[in-house]
Amino acid sequence: MTQVNHSVQKNSVPDNHSTIKSQSRLPNYSKFFKNTVAGLLLLVILFVLAPAAEAKGSRKLKRVTAPVPSATVGTWELSFDTSFPALPVVHASVLPNGKVLHWGPYFFPPTVSRLWGCVLIGGLCDPDIPGNNTENIVYTGENLFCSGHSFLPDGRLFVSGGTIGNTGDHGLAATTIFNLSPSPAATPPANPGPTMANGRWYPSNATLPNGETAILSGIYRPPGSKGNVFNEIPEVLNSAGTSLRILTGAQRLIPLYPWIHVGTDGRVFYAGPVSPGRWLDTTGTGSWGVTEKHYYYSGAPLYLTDRGAGSSVMYDVNKVLIAGGGNPASATAETIDLTNETGFWQSTGSMANARRHLNLTLLADGKVLATGGTNGGGFNSTCISEAIFQAELWNPATGVWSTMASAAKRRQYHSTAVLLLDGRVLAAGHTGAPGSS
Repeated sequence: MTQVNHSVQKNSVPDNHSTIKSQSRLPNYSKFFKNTVAGLLLLVILFVLAPAAEAKGSRKLKRVTAPVPSATVGTWELSFDTSFPALPVVHASVLPNGKVLHWGPYFFPPTVSRLWGCVLIGGLCDPDIPGNNTENIVYTGENLFCSGHSFLPDGRLFVSGGTIGNTGDHGLAATTIFNLSPSPAATPPANPGPTMANGRWYPSNATLPNGETAILSGIYRPPGSKGNVFNEIPEVLNSAGTSLRILTGAQRLIPLYPWIHVGTDGRVFYAGPVSPGRWLDTTGTGSWGVTEKHYYYSGAPLYLTDRGAGSSVMYDVNKVLIAGGGNPASATAETIDLTNETGFWQSTGSMANARRHLNLTLLADGKVLATGGTNGGGFNSTCISEAIFQAELWNPATGVWSTMASAAKRRQYHSTAVLLLDGRVLAAGHTGAPGSS
């Protein structure tokens, strides 16, 4: 006798020859009818008894959903706590040595900034241990809250403007340059740079290919005035950080903390947050281009021309992404290719969450991570139910956003996010509601 198929019971199936033989017979309709009726009765019985079995607490009928692996959506972990002494991380820069230099609102002199370096233990950050991960960097100079910052060619951090004392929004004309490797040593961690023509509160900096630094926007209060005015004239810092050049030919009112990116030809592209975008030539006394780059959503049906409290990032050479912002908050995003002089903004995929006060961070693989924000109305909603905890990841190859892991803390106004040297993202800050540390 030949061996039977192992997938069926041996004592219930004849050998192969018998099976082939039975397949050649005509079907037995009477047997088929009897078997069909019996099967239907069995289904009815199961249909009636199944709910009763589950009502008695049977757990075999319940579906179990496997959790999404962390390798797909990422994970968040606590890095350090700034609740005491109070120092929310509003401004943050990753230094060439990998440490994060950060500071927050000015509460009392001297201004205290901090260095944070993640000490890995088993692949995770060690808790906030004084003298190990964090170092207090005492800077007795200006109030650097609401300043702009960028790096000089030699790796030093250049800071433009800030706030005069505790005035709130009176722009500071001073500039500050931190040492290459600031430390708690007795020597000052930073020194004054050249003084700007006028103050700047909420300016933006951009490092140019020739090593110079462009400084745009901000507000200040002229002597004897009772109100602030916009600083409409850009300035350029030389590559050594020792002198400033005023771009008298490029006077223009642009929003606070403008989104500025540098093209490969050395010009500065203003991307927002208010449409239209345009080019700034910083050579000589400076000049603005005449070609305006209106947002894709400037027309019907959205008419989104103001992405205030949105975010922007250069995700590749000459390619810029803007997302979110507006009031009410938007989930839309747009891209532009700066290599095409006549090119304009194009629509890309929308986020799953409408959000303002978000941060966009370029990752090491070229993708862009969106973190934080709120979908609430007004300037900075304090309603916890309107805070966005889910991160989202944008793929430039497809234009599609993927929903990632949710953070434990809300990050809105005065929050920040930076890419660390090991490829992870540090998200921190937020003022206006509890839970900002």
